[in-house]
Amino acid sequence: MLAGFTGSDSFTFTAQADDSVAVDDRSFTSFSQAADEAADSRLYGGIHFGFDNADGLVGGVALGQYVLSSQLQPVPEPATLALYVLGLLPIIGVRLARPGASLTDSGSRERLASWPLPSGAR
Repeated sequence: MLAGFTGSDSFTFTAQADDSVAVDDRSFTSFSQAADEAADSRLYGGIHFGFDNADGLVGGVALGQYVLSSQLQPVPEPATLALYVLGLLPIIGVRLARPGASLTDSGSRERLASWPLPSGAR
């Protein structure tokens, strides 16, 4: 998931253990290298078998790709959102009537809001 988020698996970083654990800092040149080492540590610790690690790494990649493609979507900027809302107005039956600008419901013709136009405006 981090490789997809940053756009590359090649990402050099150093992981530091908590001060309460006597473990040296670990440096990695890629996210996949760190994932492989984490999987190996669980194998050496007797927590998983080799096939568990292989399936876990495959499942983790698949989950990361799913999250990136379906959940982590760009948030539109405010101007884009405003244009989207304005584009929806005719769909929901609200229109801007001229002159003397007022916002009316096209179905019931009820005036929802009104305001004066600046002098000289049409």
